[in-house]
Parts: sequence; structure tokens; C-alpha cells
Amino acid sequence: MLFSMVGSHKRRGFYISPGNATGCLPCLCHTTGAVNDICNSLTGQCICRDASIAGQSCDRCKDLYFGFDPQTGSKDKIQGKIHKIKGPDQKLQQQQQKCTKHNNNKLENHLPVFIQPKQNIYLKWSSDAMSIHGGPNIVVGRGKVSFYRDIKRANDVRVSLCQPCNCHLSGALNETCHLVTGQCFCKRFVTGSKCDACVPSASHLDVNNLLGCSKTPSQQPPPRGKVQSSSAINLSWSPPDSPNAHWLTYSLFRDGFEIYTTEDQYPYNRTQHELKLKEEGCEQTMKTIFASRIFTKIFKELVESQLLRPVVFKNIYSDVLDTDSKSSLKLMETLNFMMQIAKGNEHLSTSAMLAKHPKNLLLECLFSSKYQHDPDIQYFLDTALSPYTSYSYYIETTNVHGSTRSAAVTYRTRPGVPEGRLNLSYIPPVSSDSVTLYWTAPSNRSGPIEKYILSCAPIGGIQPCVPYEGHETSATVWNLAPFTKYHFSVQACTSGGCLHSSPLTVTTAQAPPRRLGPPEVRKISATELHVEWSPPMEPNGRNSRPRFPFLGKNMNENLGMWKCAVRVWQLLLKKWTGIIIRYELYMKRLRSNGETTPAQRQVFQSSGWLSPQPFAESANENALKPPQTTTTITGLEPYTTYEFRVLAVNMAGTVSSAWTSERTGESAPVFMARPSVFPLSPYSLNVSWEKPADNDARGKVVGYNINMISEQSPQQLLPMVFSQVFHAVKSQDLYYIVKGLKPYRIYNFTISLCNSIGCVTSASGAGQTLAAGTDVLKLGFAKISLAVEYRID
Repeated sequence: MLFSMVGSHKRRGFYISPGNATGCLPCLCHTTGAVNDICNSLTGQCICRDASIAGQSCDRCKDLYFGFDPQTGSKDKIQGKIHKIKGPDQKLQQQQQKCTKHNNNKLENHLPVFIQPKQNIYLKWSSDAMSIHGGPNIVVGRGKVSFYRDIKRANDVRVSLCQPCNCHLSGALNETCHLVTGQCFCKRFVTGSKCDACVPSASHLDVNNLLGCSKTPSQQPPPRGKVQSSSAINLSWSPPDSPNAHWLTYSLFRDGFEIYTTEDQYPYNRTQHELKLKEEGCEQTMKTIFASRIFTKIFKELVESQLLRPVVFKNIYSDVLDTDSKSSLKLMETLNFMMQIAKGNEHLSTSAMLAKHPKNLLLECLFSSKYQHDPDIQYFLDTALSPYTSYSYYIETTNVHGSTRSAAVTYRTRPGVPEGRLNLSYIPPVSSDSVTLYWTAPSNRSGPIEKYILSCAPIGGIQPCVPYEGHETSATVWNLAPFTKYHFSVQACTSGGCLHSSPLTVTTAQAPPRRLGPPEVRKISATELHVEWSPPMEPNGRNSRPRFPFLGKNMNENLGMWKCAVRVWQLLLKKWTGIIIRYELYMKRLRSNGETTPAQRQVFQSSGWLSPQPFAESANENALKPPQTTTTITGLEPYTTYEFRVLAVNMAGTVSSAWTSERTGESAPVFMARPSVFPLSPYSLNVSWEKPADNDARGKVVGYNINMISEQSPQQLLPMVFSQVFHAVKSQDLYYIVKGLKPYRIYNFTISLCNSIGCVTSASGAGQTLAAGTDVLKLGFAKISLAVEYRID
């Protein structure tokens, strides 16, 4: 058998065929198309005469060539050769049955030229279109084909009778139709052979509607809100997921009332809800369409024939393969026609896959958000709203067929400035360093009160005060200056702003003065002292806050008594426009031994107005002069020590200074006690005296003068009088021994007391010397001892 096959192989006009019983088959080369009857011994391919001839037996034209008659083997009768299709302007003079088309009341001739007669495929030209016909399918290269082959009226396969598609322009995607059945390609919601009727549950066929007819819109997303302020909310919304029409009317409702209406038309944009692919693999379907050979080949040939610009082809091809690109309406139409061809050609590898994805599904894929334009959201700014108020919004979307309504969403405006009046008051009596204030809480309609701010400002800026911040409706402000006017105000604040109260003026109470220094005393003369002092460093000191114990802790209790107390306190403050103060000067005298007399007496008083403020608000405040702070005390004892203190008095209390002392000036002494005279011997006497009191000396003792004024013997009836300053001693000496005297004589002595002003002489004191021959030692010892003891005293 193998030998037979090899032998057959070497025979002319045969090639090896293992599946055949004989092992070989004849070449069957076409006598006209092939060079001879010899073929390839392995494949059976004959050697064709021309590159335009194809087929194993060289019995047909190559693709896009015509003019070869495989039955008769003859070439084109007119030109005698096989022709390549070059374009619609190529003039062919073949005498064939013509097909007539009615376009704009003009008759145009169409010349069908067979390319592959066995498959009943032929080429047809017209002034605005080129179509390749074969089986029930049609491919559009440029322009539109609006005819189909009516096979019922065709008697000759080479001659077809073309009938107009008559597609309804409002419901069809274009003017073309199925080559055999004449079925027009309808829009999504259109049916009928001419696309002139709406599908069930649809209505209003419209040429401008991409879907043809309209259905009730569905799945309208709710509006999205952004609260702008206490009176405005910015709202935005996207089209429904299924608009089902080319024209929509949006109505925005707030709390059930329509507040805004606007219209939108195709193309609708997706921002919040992207359209999902209706079936898994839809995107892959489009990729498969473009990746298949048949579509790539047809696109390339259309580009080569200049029926499709290269840039368009590139954009269409890349739009599907690149998911980041955007599609266009041209892409949608092109893919639609591609799909129709694929469904009619059973030999295409993609036909089974495309059967699962009909036209509408492919269109929905193309309408997915990735092929849409930039977002075009609807916006509306809702203003003149109430603060801190919740509002419910929803969108009602309407088209010509029906309407749908979104879910309701609620947004609340921000808090605003509190409304109403904020009444600020104080609780009497007002202390000298603190005040308790209270206020009414405003309405919370504008939002929750986040805090209260109580501020105060002293008039004249003497001492700043610390503000209060908190949630309470009362507060006590401490560390205030006594008898000082303050302006208080309170704010009730939300996050949206603050409500201010009217200012309230409060004058703190007086307090007893504090820190009053001792007076300064200066001597003027022996009988006058000048006393001067300064006002208290704190004319109003700090004391505890007085209270009305009968009023209770709760202001709501005894409300009438509270009002009465407030009124009385306000009347008092009107009267107390300054500090009423009085100075009292008290004096007491020191004894000569340094002890003070228990009694003190007021020697001076002065009243007036003393204000700690740097300026007066009215003329009445300075109606009186400040009280005197200096005085002269007269009629005093010379060289006498006096103590003084000052008492400062205001309406709240008193303060006393410390005692200070000063001595009056010197004057001539007024008294000196008589001296004591004791004998010491027949020739000496001891003269001693006592230190005078200050009120007698009236000055500092500068010395003593010892005067001998008389001498008398026992025989004399009268003494011999004379005046002689016998000796002067220092102020600290209190005795003197007079020597050189005569025995048994009586001597009289006086002592003169002298200060810086003058002297005073005492009365005389007498003493007798001892008799002569007397034991001086025995008699004088005691005398001397007495003298010594006295001196020591």
C-alpha cells in the first residue's frame, strides 16, 4: 500500500491524502485559474496564474478582487481582467440588472459586483454608501445603508431587488435595517419592525430620546447636604441611576413643600452612584470584540479605504481596551453594527459569546460611568433657614412618563446667635471687694448655650477684674476695688455667636480704711506742736461681704424682699458718690517719770470727701474738699512729752494709727527746791539738792550755781547778808562741799537751776559748821556718810 501511495504521489495531478483509501487524491486544478494541473504533493495547493486568484484549486478571486467567473473560467467581459476594488468612484460598465434607490426624489444606479459567488457575496456601490452583502448580514464602511434585499422577490441570485428600510427615525438607531428581514435596529425602549412602537410600560416616542421611549425613572439618589451656616444648607444631587428618559425635571422638597425646580437633559452624569455593569463579563465582552481578528481586519480595511479616519479608529479601539478613556456616541453606534454582524456569522469565534449579550446589554455597558462626561451635579443653596433646626429634604424626579422620589434625608443648621433678651442683675448688698450677679438664660432655639462670659471693666481702669466663663447663670466676681464703679456685661454664646446683654453699672461698697500710718509731730515752741499725717494707704480696706440674712439662699424665695433690698441699695449708691471720711486727732501727756496718763482727749477733727478715683464723674462728687491732714496744737506745757494718734473714719468703719510722741520746746525754769546743808567739820559744809522735775526745769539742765548769801556768828543778832556765787557744778552733780568756813558759824546757801533758756534760784537753806576742837572724825563721819549716801542717791 505504501508503495502504491508513493507511486501515486509521483504521478502528475495527484497529492498525498492519508485519509483516502488509495492514499492520494487528484489535484483538480482549475484550467483557467491554475497554471497547469500539477499541485503541491503534500497540500494539494495548485499554482494559481495570478495573485488575485485564490483557493486550493485556484477557482475563485482573492478577497476584494472581482471579475473572475469560476464556472466559465472567463475574466471580466469588459476589461478582460480581474479587478481590485479601489473605491466608490471606480466606474464599472458591466451590464447587469440595476437596483434603484429613492433618495431625495432622485434615482441612483447601483452596480452589484460579485466577489465570492459561491457564498452569494457581492459588492454594491452608491453615491453615499458602500456595503458588502452576504447572507443575512451587512457591514457599513461609510455613510448609511437604507436598503435591504427582499429575497421573496429575487429570482436571480446575482440580481437583488432592494427595498427601503423605512425605519422610524424616532425609534431607530439609524436608517439601516437587516439585510434580509428588513428589521430596523431599535432603540432600547422601542419595538416593531420599523421601530415605531414603545415597549410595554414605556411611552412618548421621541426622536431626541436616545432610548426612543421613556419609562418611569428609578433609583433617584437622595440629595447630599453640606451645612454652610446657621441659616443656609448647600444641597446637591445626581441623576437617578435609571433616568429612562432624555429629559428630567427635578423638584426639591423641604419638609414636604416644594422649594426649587430645575430641568436636566441627556447626557446625565453619574457622580455618587456609578452605573454598574449589568452582567459580569460585559466589559470583557467589548474587549473580546475588539481583540477578535474579524473586527480588527475590518477596521483596518476601512481605514485603508479612507472610509474611517485613522484617528477615529485609534480612539475607538483604545477606548474599550483602556478603561480610563471615555467613549463617545460614535463608538456606541459602531459597536452596535459590529455586534449585528457577529450575531449573523456563525463561523465567527465570538458569535456564541455575543449571543449571550444582546444589543441592549451592550448599550448599557457603553452607558456605564466610565464612558460618561465630567460630573454635572445639580446644586441649590437653601437660605433663610432657622438656626439649629432640622430640615428634611427629598428629590422628586419626573419625566414624560412618570416620576420617582428619593429617600428623605435630614440636615440640621448650625447654631446661631441666641435670641431674646439677656437680663443682667446683681444680688444686694454689694460688698467692697466682690459682687454676685445673675442673669436669665435665653431661649435655646438657636442652639445649645455652650458658655456664658461675664466681663467687667472698672471705670478709670484702676484695677482689672477677672472675667467669668462657665455654664452657670450666676457668678461672684472677687478682688474688686472698694467703692469703685464697674461696668458688667454678660454674653450667652453658642458655636454660632454670642448674645450680649445691656451693660450694668455697679459701685462696690465702702470698706473701713486700712494701713493708716502714725502722724508726724514737730515742735514749734515751748507750748506748740505741729501734727501732720497722710491718708490711709487703703482708704477703703477689704472686709467680708455683708449679707442680708433674712433673704434666704434662693432668689425665688422672698422675691418681694429681694426687690425691696435692691431698691434700697440703689438709693444708697446714688447718695454715696464719694468716700465720706473724717480724721480725729487724739493726744495724751507723759508724766515726768515716763508714765502716760490714762486719759486721752481729742484735740482735732476734720471732715470732707476723699475719693480714691483719679477723677470725678460729676461736680457733686467734689462739693467738699478733702479733710485736713495737718494741725497745730497750742497751749501745751513747755518741755513736756505728748503722744498723738490719728483716727480715720468712713461710712464703713474706722482705722487708728499708732501712737507717736514729741516734746515741746524749752522755757525758763520755774522752780528749784531749797538745798540741804550739813556740817562736815568746823571748816566745811555739805550742800546738796534734788534734781528738779521736767515741768519745773522746763528744759535740759545745763548746770547748777551754788550761792552763799549770808553768814552769822552766835554773837550776832542778824546775819551778814551778801550774794556770792560760791561755785558752779555740772548738771549731773547734786551736792557740793563748801570748805574754808569758820567754826561754829551759820551759813545760808541757794541753788540756781539753769537750762538753755534761763535760770531759777531756789529758796535758801542754812547750815552751821562745828565748834572748834570737836572730834571732827567722830562727828563728821556720819555727816560725811550722809553726804555720800545722798550723793549716791
